[in-house]
Amino acid sequence: LSHRVAVDGTDVYLSAREFQLLQVLLAEDRVVSADELAELASGLPEASVQGIRVMIGRIRRKLEGRAGTTVLETVRGVGYRITR
Repeated sequence: LSHRVAVDGTDVYLSAREFQLLQVLLAEDRVVSADELAELASGLPEASVQGIRVMIGRIRRKLEGRAGTTVLETVRGVGYRITR
């Protein structure tokens, strides 16, 4: 019921919702606003803007705690993107 992502060869366990949100960010390959993420992830029960922000924080802690670098970037006043 959860998905796995590897960061620097280490498995990181994400919930299904976190994984779906990460998939959206990876697929878009650009800065995506919280409003747009809420719309793109409309199947998520937490699809409010505040819910998206909470999930972004969770994903960031899980990914960046392993990598030691910024993986999920916040572009102030615009949205979020995956750094590559």
